[in-house]
Amino acid sequence: MKRSAAILGPTPPFLRWTIVVPCPFRDADAKNLTDAAFRELRSLRAVAVGELERRIVDGVCLHPDADSNRPGEALGFPVEEVYAAYGGKKEADAACLRCPANVPVASSELDGEVEFSKAGCFGWLPFGNDDGASGFMALMECEGSGRETQGLSIVDQFEAAFLSQEDSGLFPTTSPRWFGVWSQGKFTKQQLVWLDRVCQQIDSASIAWQRLARAVRVSIEHDLEFRVDLTPAGSSDGVCWHVESCCSCCGASDPEALCKVCGTKAAPLRARKTRVLGLRPYLKLVAIFGAEETKRLCEK
Repeated sequence: MKRSAAILGPTPPFLRWTIVVPCPFRDADAKNLTDAAFRELRSLRAVAVGELERRIVDGVCLHPDADSNRPGEALGFPVEEVYAAYGGKKEADAACLRCPANVPVASSELDGEVEFSKAGCFGWLPFGNDDGASGFMALMECEGSGRETQGLSIVDQFEAAFLSQEDSGLFPTTSPRWFGVWSQGKFTKQQLVWLDRVCQQIDSASIAWQRLARAVRVSIEHDLEFRVDLTPAGSSDGVCWHVESCCSCCGASDPEALCKVCGTKAAPLRARKTRVLGLRPYLKLVAIFGAEETKRLCEK
């Protein structure tokens, strides 16, 4: 069955992270572990978020924007169909609930703080001032933007926290320091301990940032490998995702002959094009249940 519409419009620069841990649902030999974790666990994360936000109706997980007045546009998916891809709910619960990499998270739709019950070992954090960050994160089922509604951006807060600590040359020197830290890709235990101290100084309301900071702490506590990668800003035309050129050393966008962020003269990475990300596992509900049943589900 045809999946729902792909992401359209601008995509912000973002940081992806994952905690590397043995998992029956993940490919430990994947070339890009952060990308693979998202693709392999995305559907399970969607179920977990739907359960926490109480959007499961008669076995169907409804998209947060599902509206009974617009049944033709309502998105959702049968929960059992997703669980079946992971061997069933019992198997998914058994793998995730006892996993040390299942990072807890607050949910903006509920009072107080709750935890992801499943697939908490990866995340995304948009940064910069690009339009489209909030919508992009909503589509990715990762709540919260890296931008603050008031005051300093997450990059500026990170810079201030970084400069308050003595890093003893643990990371490449860049301006801002953000790129020198995250362009590492992976970290030593010493780097993670230092990074944890910096993260604890940042008071951000961004759920995406809070999850990343917790992931750093979890990686230290359980001696797990922590991986990140930086992706420049881009845009989607509904068919292809176009990502801007970036520095081959620090990952900053808009590279010049001499990178303004890290000072390297290395040739930049070329702009690239890939297949656009869709909204898997979400489907148009009318294609499954028809307009009348879709309207009934959305009214509950």
